[in-house]
Amino acid sequence: MRALLPALIALPVALIASADGNRSTRSPFGSADLAQLNFARVAYESEGGMGEAYYAFDGRLWARWETDFPEGDQNFNKRVAQLTRIHVNTAVTTRRLDAPDLGDFPILYMVDPGWMVLSDEEIAGLRRYLASGGFLWVDDFWGDAEWQQFAEVMRRVMPGREWRVLTPPHPIFSTVYEMQEMPQIPAEPIAYPQGPTAEPAGMHRYLL
Repeated sequence: MRALLPALIALPVALIASADGNRSTRSPFGSADLAQLNFARVAYESEGGMGEAYYAFDGRLWARWETDFPEGDQNFNKRVAQLTRIHVNTAVTTRRLDAPDLGDFPILYMVDPGWMVLSDEEIAGLRRYLASGGFLWVDDFWGDAEWQQFAEVMRRVMPGREWRVLTPPHPIFSTVYEMQEMPQIPAEPIAYPQGPTAEPAGMHRYLL
C-alpha cells in the first residue's frame, strides 16, 4: 500500500444505472502515476429506483456515484495543484473497491452513497485499503436515512468501530492550512434560490 494518509473517513462531504436495474454501464478507467498524488472516484452499485439508485438530469440517467463527475474531480485535482506544492495526477480516474490496484490511490472519493450496496469482495477490499492507511472522503447525505444506510455498510467494513465527531484540534485540520471551522458549502443552484442547506451545520463529520 502506497497510501500515506491515515485511515480516515472525512464527512464534511454515482455507475450509470439503467431504468430496469442498477448495474454499471461504465467501467472504471484511468491509471495511477506513482510519481504523483493519485485521486480516484469510487464506482459502486446502489439499490432502489429513480431518485435512489439513479436520477434523471440533463437528458440522461445518472448513477449516484456519478454526481458532478468528471467536473468535480477535475476541479479538485486542479485546486490541490494550485494551492499546495503537491504534484497531482490530473487524470480523471474511477475504481471499484475490489480493484487490485486500489492501494495506488491514497485518496478515494465516494459521492452520494446513501443507497450504496457493496459485495463481499468490495467490503473486503475497502477494509484492506483503510487498514493499510488509505483515506476515504465521503460526500454527502440527503437526510438521516441515507446516513444510516451508509453507516450500516461501514459496520460491515469495520466491525466494532464507533463513529466520533472530528473538531478543529484534530491534526487533519492543520495538515496544510490551519482550519478553525468547517462550514457546509452548498452548491450555487441550491444556495441562491433556497438559502438553507440540506443539513444542519456540523452534522456527519466523523472518524471511524
